[in-house]
Amino acid sequence: MRWDILLAVSQHTDVRLPKVAEAVTAAAAGTPMPQELQDHLAAVVQA
Repeated sequence: MRWDILLAVSQHTDVRLPKVAEAVTAAAAGTPMPQELQDHLAAVVQA
């Protein structure tokens, strides 16, 4: 995953970058990502 995508999600959700990266990593391992982060991640990837 590109860092600019993680950074954009972090800035738009006011969640610190390490927490966003942790959520993405956990989601890859099967833990559901918080809905707010998931929504913003989808929007950034589609842009």
